[in-house]
Amino acid sequence: MLENDQPVRLTKSLIERYRQSLSIRGCKQQTIRMYICYLNKLYSFLQTGKQLTNENLSQWVESLKLEGYSDRTINLHISAVNGLLRFCGHRSLPSSVITYPRDADFPKLTREEYLQLLFYVKKKESCRDYLLVKTLATIDINVTDLFMVTVEACQKGVIEYSNQREVVIPNNLKKELLTYIEKKDL
Repeated sequence: MLENDQPVRLTKSLIERYRQSLSIRGCKQQTIRMYICYLNKLYSFLQTGKQLTNENLSQWVESLKLEGYSDRTINLHISAVNGLLRFCGHRSLPSSVITYPRDADFPKLTREEYLQLLFYVKKKESCRDYLLVKTLATIDINVTDLFMVTVEACQKGVIEYSNQREVVIPNNLKKELLTYIEKKDL
């Protein structure tokens, strides 16, 4: 059972109140949409009564695995549920967060795949998507760190992390990003 052996009843109004609280706390709209999407997915999964128990949350995680979701994506689903539980005053985790090795050998794009991807986004005539793909493929940052690719970072040519790590933006990418910034008047 969840904290104090009292399950939480998941309702559409609870999800909406949680969405409003995330918005009031200043969470990014993209994060809010993602969390609400995951919570609605859980709502649809739950049977009669819509009670959140450790057992049915574990079953939900198993169903996500069977649907082929990656460990990282399942962790995001779990984070959404944990946030909702904290919002409801519960402190216990619905299930353990899935772990994966930090130095896992994830498949890399081949040069041909990278060029095909760039060709496709360029063909879509989306300069933003083109630069997004190029940025992620060119510099050593995670998708979650994209917010650090600021106008100032592009002008300096360096992304500075708080742990004193720096990531250099290659000159050709820097020029393309600065041209985009100038066109968009950012």
